[in-house]
Amino acid sequence: MSDPQSISQWKHRRSTTLPKSNEIYYITQYSYHISPQLEYPDIDNQMKQNQLAIVQVYGDGCGLFESIGEQIFSNPNQLRLQVVDYIKQNASRFSKFTSDNLATYIEKINQNKLGDYGCIVALAELCNITIIVHEHKKRPMYIQPSSGNNHPQVHIVYYLDQSHYDIVTSLNGEKLHITKEECR
Repeated sequence: MSDPQSISQWKHRRSTTLPKSNEIYYITQYSYHISPQLEYPDIDNQMKQNQLAIVQVYGDGCGLFESIGEQIFSNPNQLRLQVVDYIKQNASRFSKFTSDNLATYIEKINQNKLGDYGCIVALAELCNITIIVHEHKKRPMYIQPSSGNNHPQVHIVYYLDQSHYDIVTSLNGEKLHITKEECR
């Protein structure tokens, strides 16, 4: 699997002109545009202050898998199926992530109704990546595989009020890297 992509790599990959780096913008369904009206002004300003950009993914219940899949060049539906299999194989470990019974939990994941912390842990393990979850007014969450250190980092933003994930990437084209100490 490839390292996460920077804005400049997305620009090249999508062959699209981006706005100036000091403007807040979104990348929605792979078309770049400046957001005329900020949907989440607080998180947008937090991202802008840190030279980060939000890349929107379609809000169809698959946001977590889309936001990870796009960054590691993997099919989101395949990722979802792999997560379900991984959770089934590690049932005792993942049963603590839900108040439902495990079969109900897995069914919700299968039906695009759930992409939670348990899914993020499974994705980190399966893809051998560290996942950094950004949220408004919180230090990022650092989720790494249980094996080893120095895994490629994938950054996503989580909107609690909408239970939705988007991609976070750098405005200046540099690869994002956050240490565990900078996170909660």
